[in-house]
Amino acid sequence: MQNTSTRKSKGRVNLDPELSRRIKGLRDSFPMNQRQFAQELRAVQTQISAWERGWERPSTEKLIALGNIAKNSADRIWFWQRAGCDEDKMRDTLPEDVQARLVTLPPEM
Repeated sequence: MQNTSTRKSKGRVNLDPELSRRIKGLRDSFPMNQRQFAQELRAVQTQISAWERGWERPSTEKLIALGNIAKNSADRIWFWQRAGCDEDKMRDTLPEDVQARLVTLPPEM
């Protein structure tokens, strides 16, 4: 059995296995199907599928949206960092009760 992080499908390779794993994990945490998740993010189901397979990378706007809907602070900050956002500025956009529950993560190496 092939490792899913390098498995090819229609000539495509997963460009970012960690990103695709986290997107799928986030969707599964709700739980929602791809169509419902797409509606939540104002995207389309085929985009969600491509992100989860690692064929496409979400836009900066969508990475921020993924962070905003994440249920835990580690995922929230991880998506924001991938979007290239200043974590402190993003925290300021959240309600105070959510801000109080966030933890600070060390920068990714």
